[in-house]
Amino acid sequence: MKISLKKKILLTILVVVILGIIATVMYFKESYETSEKGKTNKFYEEIKDKLPLDEKRVVISMKKYDLNADGAEDYVGITGIKKYHDEEKNLFKDSDSNIELYKDVEVVYIDGNTKEPKKYATEMSFYKEVKFEIKEDEKNKYIFASDENSGNVILLVLKDNELKNIVKDSIQADFNGYTINVTFDEENTSKIKVKLDNYARSYLNEVADVTELEFEDKAINKDNYRATYLANKFCSFKLEDIDGDNRLELVGVQNILYLNDNKKQMNKNEGTVETIFKINDEQKLEYNKVEIKK
Repeated sequence: MKISLKKKILLTILVVVILGIIATVMYFKESYETSEKGKTNKFYEEIKDKLPLDEKRVVISMKKYDLNADGAEDYVGITGIKKYHDEEKNLFKDSDSNIELYKDVEVVYIDGNTKEPKKYATEMSFYKEVKFEIKEDEKNKYIFASDENSGNVILLVLKDNELKNIVKDSIQADFNGYTINVTFDEENTSKIKVKLDNYARSYLNEVADVTELEFEDKAINKDNYRATYLANKFCSFKLEDIDGDNRLELVGVQNILYLNDNKKQMNKNEGTVETIFKINDEQKLEYNKVEIKK
């Protein structure tokens, strides 16, 4: 039985469409499996019998990393309790897109050999864009997490098979930055003077100098921006090798100016104060320097 040319063309189109659908499905499946969320779900499935969670707590992020240098990959992650926007009013409150932050975040560590679980309660909340990393330098492997808004930070090391909090072990007080005082120039309000005050915090050096910043973009001025209300609060943190010595430094970032009208198509923040702390051989923070940047 001969197949007409029309049927051959339709059959060819059908085959092409089916192959296209299969390729698309495979692409999205592979993209999900290699994504942060896909890997987190995969790793948690591997050890969920060792890490039971109650109905409120979820795994935010999980990684496999040889944290204790015994040749076996360990499971390291953070968990938290979802808090939604307008929980009582919003009909779609259980949607992940409606998550505002994660409360009571915990760090979890499961030894790859013994499968022994350990937890560290941070007693902190992080916004849903929290970035979780394991970073290594020539001395240590660090568990690090921060976001762009809460000003909270996780910086832990595994020492004597226990999770140790470097920030709390170093600073026996609230971990704040400099109090920022900003003065706009009366004639050119794209120019500001920045004065820093450590308010006798022992872990911050005094800064006597006043720094002047002049923004090339004249739209960055007193009409469009205001000085920070947060005064001495860190906004975010970075863990980077600042000076190229193969040792990571903790950088606390404070924003100087905030946009008055968030509907404007302009940067929400301008200017930063970056306070840099070294991590010494005793795994304690030591003040290094502070930089004021445009």
